[in-house]
Amino acid sequence: MGRSLGAFDDDVENFDNPELNKCPDCGSFFAGDNCPICGKLCPPEMRAGSRPAVKKKKSKRTGSGRVTFVEWYHSWWFIALTFLVFPIAGFVLLFTSPYAKKWKAVFGVAALLFVAGRYLYGGQLAAAVWQKLYGPAEETVDFSVSEEEYRARCEATDPETLYRGAADFAGRFVKLTVTVEEVSAEYDGGSPVYLCRAEGDFPFLLRDCRRGGENFLPGDVITLYGEAREKITVYPNGAALTRPGVNVAYADRQK
Repeated sequence: MGRSLGAFDDDVENFDNPELNKCPDCGSFFAGDNCPICGKLCPPEMRAGSRPAVKKKKSKRTGSGRVTFVEWYHSWWFIALTFLVFPIAGFVLLFTSPYAKKWKAVFGVAALLFVAGRYLYGGQLAAAVWQKLYGPAEETVDFSVSEEEYRARCEATDPETLYRGAADFAGRFVKLTVTVEEVSAEYDGGSPVYLCRAEGDFPFLLRDCRRGGENFLPGDVITLYGEAREKITVYPNGAALTRPGVNVAYADRQK
């Protein structure tokens, strides 16, 4: 007799009942000579004991076959988001999640490196990205004229007048003597910016746009020639520092 409904295997090609004859047309199994479903006479090669053994196909299914339901707070996306906001909670969620240990280890090491880099360099990186996206384009000075003519354009300026009236002086050629305090940051990945003070204790930021020349060190007294800016902003250690400034084209260090 043929197989009843519901008795078929999920994979018919892998199923065989070696104790019964098999119909070559409809695949039913029966004990008599003729298939009770289609009436076909069972050929000798399909009779019980004469058929070659059916080779089982390898299953493509992996794992235990069970579906594991993961709580939303153990989802990868939520754990990654938690690392951005509250890293300690991120580690707790990661190591209490149902994922395999090897993936926990890989993700944990990556998260640890990310958190360390974020706290060590994140502020500077964020500031650099912000400067690139929203800050002013890199500024320089007018090198279309000779050095002699450029220096002649620069007007000797009183530090207090320049500091208090920075907006009025913006774009004007100025000459100023200052003392270097420190190198504050790298502006737009190129020109170094020096924090300096002029006589009377007026702070300025100098963007070094010179073509060549020695670098300045804290304590150097320099007379600069350049173009005044209402303000220059740099991000030393991730914190914004804004002061009136000068884009320096030429400078003489007092020895």
